[in-house]
Amino acid sequence: MKIRTLIFSLAALGTLMLSSVAQACGLHGDSMASFSRFHPLMQQHNMQTSFSVLDISFKQPATVVAKGKEQSHNFTFFVPSDYYDATVKIEGSKNVTLLSQPTFALSRLSEKKALRFVIEKPGKHEIVVTLVAKRGPNPITIQRTLFVQSA
Repeated sequence: MKIRTLIFSLAALGTLMLSSVAQACGLHGDSMASFSRFHPLMQQHNMQTSFSVLDISFKQPATVVAKGKEQSHNFTFFVPSDYYDATVKIEGSKNVTLLSQPTFALSRLSEKKALRFVIEKPGKHEIVVTLVAKRGPNPITIQRTLFVQSA
């Protein structure tokens, strides 16, 4: 009788051990263990790389500008700290005369600049603002277009 009890006890203990080993393997996903998503090897798949982004922001003019009068429009340039050699180039369409410096370097993380210009003839015009900065060996370029209507 003692042998049967011993064999039964060992079989029950072995069954419990096998089920706990299968439950303890957390690298097979959430179906096998409730804490597997917290394991560092599982978390490496969920990590997303974040990239800092260059940005040019401005408000589109709501009114029609007068022909032949000096106009000013504010731009904000955002260059994250992992970029370097940031330069801005501004180009106007055929009948736009730029009074501001058309090319300049940015020295800070965020800079506000006022763009001064004169519209020579009535109609629709555009001013293209290009920001070029390097991140590693590669230059990154973004462009924004300011649309201006003159009467």
